[in-house]
Amino acid sequence: KGDWEDTRELMSTDRVTAMTTGLHGELLVTGTQDGDVRVFKSLNGERLRAWMGTVEVLALALSPNNRFLAASGLDQNLRLWDVQFGALLWSVENVK
Repeated sequence: KGDWEDTRELMSTDRVTAMTTGLHGELLVTGTQDGDVRVFKSLNGERLRAWMGTVEVLALALSPNNRFLAASGLDQNLRLWDVQFGALLWSVENVK
């Protein structure tokens, strides 16, 4: 699980480099240049989850039911999280 934790308050000053919404727009997910990923409720902006990363996030995708979040970054790794529980389910390195 490494650097990907949801226990730290993330106050990123870096720019958003990736963004996605859920199928029906209930969630908004952002990824930043400094590697942070955040999940918000679209209706009120409440932050549900946050993970601290170390490299720029390039792409994000939510499953149709908003349960799973996939992310990739400049490190060429692909990660899959369970949004409900905040758990990193798997990570694949050097995806090309």
